[in-house]
Amino acid sequence: MAINLHGYFDHLRSYLSDTYVVDKGDGEKVTITEEYYPEGSSKPRLMKIHFSFEGEAFAVNLDRKEKNPKGNGKYSPPLFSFLDDNGKPWSKKCDYVIFHRMPRHIYVYCIELKSKGINAETISGQLSAGVSWVKSLKKIIEHYSGHKKPIKVQKFVFSSNNKPDAYLGPEKKYLARDRSVRFYHYDEIKGNSLEDFENSCIETV
Repeated sequence: MAINLHGYFDHLRSYLSDTYVVDKGDGEKVTITEEYYPEGSSKPRLMKIHFSFEGEAFAVNLDRKEKNPKGNGKYSPPLFSFLDDNGKPWSKKCDYVIFHRMPRHIYVYCIELKSKGINAETISGQLSAGVSWVKSLKKIIEHYSGHKKPIKVQKFVFSSNNKPDAYLGPEKKYLARDRSVRFYHYDEIKGNSLEDFENSCIETV
C-alpha cells in the first residue's frame, strides 16, 4: 500500500527509540545542546541552539551519553542493540541528526559540533557514519513495513573556531578535505531556521 510523505515521516519518528529522540519538535522549533570551549577560554560553556522550521521536525542525539552501570564515568549506548559497539565501524557517529519534513521532501541534517579544533578527517568520518546510520534506518523500515520514500541528506559542522580559513576551501564554506561538509560558525547559526542552511552537496538515499 502506498503511503504519503506525512505518513512516512510519522513512521520514521515512531520507530525510533525515545532514548535517542531529544526533541520532538513541539512548539515549531528543535533544540540541540553542546558543551564547548569558547575562543580564548579554558572553561566549558553549555550552549543551546534553537532552530525554527516549517512543516515537521525532530532531533536525534546519536552521541548520547549515560551513566556506566559497571563503574564510574559515562558511555554511549549502542546504536543497534543487537550489535557489538566496541570499536566497530558503526560505533563511530556524529553528534546530532535532525529529520525535517517539508511539503515535497524529507530532509536530514547530520551535524557535528566542535570547539576550536577542526580535524577534517575525524569530522568527515563521523558525519559519514551518521549518513550510514540514516541509510540503515531507512532500509530497516523498508524491509519491515514495505514503505519507501527518498530522503535528502546533508552534512554540517558547527564550530567556535574564529579562524577556520586554513581548513576551508576557496569559498570559505566547505571543508577543504571534504567538499560535502558545510562549515558554520556558531555565531552564524543563531536564529536560523532549518530552511536557512545551505549545502550544495545533497545525497538522496
